[in-house]
Amino acid sequence: MPDNAEFIIRRGVLKGKLTRTINSTKVNSENIDSVIIKARRDKLEEIWREFKQTQSEIEEEAPDLSEEHEAYRSEFEELYF
Repeated sequence: MPDNAEFIIRRGVLKGKLTRTINSTKVNSENIDSVIIKARRDKLEEIWREFKQTQSEIEEEAPDLSEEHEAYRSEFEELYF
């Protein structure tokens, strides 16, 4: 099982993917067709599932840092939703 540092790194990678996908959609919003929108939506849903799993692992491994992890979760959710 990976240690908490690996989960934290993974969480950062997922946040980067989320940010890039959202920014790419915003920049090209006028030239996007429905197929691309569906593909990006599917990708965002995949990122969200991976994030929830990774975040849960982090919170289980370090419950003493729950405020810090909850803040990260909230920030991610603000981007996603």
